[in-house]
Amino acid sequence: RMQLFGQLNPGKKPPGFSTILTNMVKSDGIMSVYQGVDAAIGRQLVYGTARIGLHRAFSDKLKEINDGKPINFGMKTISGM
Repeated sequence: RMQLFGQLNPGKKPPGFSTILTNMVKSDGIMSVYQGVDAAIGRQLVYGTARIGLHRAFSDKLKEINDGKPINFGMKTISGM
């Protein structure tokens, strides 16, 4: 909501976190604080597990390219990106 305020009211100073939180609870109830949390958690689950799986695949491929020897720190870093 802070980001939306800035986009909808250019040039105005955005209210602080506590002000926005208070207004949300007053206007929409306490459950408004939790709106979107389930989507954020789901997104992180998908991204996190995909990243772990891709890291394993890239690491295995880099190890294969390195004649089966363990890969160095730089290669591990690259496979994690």
